[in-house]
Amino acid sequence: MKKIFLFAFLTSLIFALSSGAQDAAQPLKNKNIIMIIPDMNFQEDELFIPEAYFKKRGANVTLASSKIGEHTGMAGKTVTTETLYLDIDPVNYDAVIFIGGTGSVQYWDDLIAHSIVKNTVGKKKILGAICLAPMTLANAGVLKDKNATIWSDAKDQFIQKGAKYQGEGVFVDGNIVTASGPKYAEQFAEEISKLLLTFNTILNINCIDSIDII
Repeated sequence: MKKIFLFAFLTSLIFALSSGAQDAAQPLKNKNIIMIIPDMNFQEDELFIPEAYFKKRGANVTLASSKIGEHTGMAGKTVTTETLYLDIDPVNYDAVIFIGGTGSVQYWDDLIAHSIVKNTVGKKKILGAICLAPMTLANAGVLKDKNATIWSDAKDQFIQKGAKYQGEGVFVDGNIVTASGPKYAEQFAEEISKLLLTFNTILNINCIDSIDII
């Protein structure tokens, strides 16, 4: 009987180590991320760098906008969306991210965008915004007294909405991550990933507390 228990324990251990290696290669496996872009003039690096970062680590990434179809960025690159932002329910995602660029001002005073922002915070999901997009968060009222940043041209309006402007870089306050521009796109993705990993369920193997080996 002890040999059977030992075999079961070793089998479980090998399976755990194998699964752990796979999880290490794709730590964001089964994480769902939605990235919201403006209809036009999104900032390419702010979209493509984090998107590639998340996908490389196994995350499922969905792109959304206020219109379905092809969108052109500030540098002329295009991307296609198949999801309308008005259909977004934050409960279905682990992270909701607003991408910047000059076109992102379309969401600053958009009530649907504000609802998404507030619901994301209310559901205790991760909320991210980069470049000019953090103004949408500020106008939605979720950055009051929060350490955050935005593209410097909009900092005065940002501060007026109660955000604690931190200057250039990437800043995390609770479950909210903001970045000041494309220069910080990869670091922005890294910080969001770190938060996502804190929600990962740690694998627990229930086995025999002790084994007597003859």
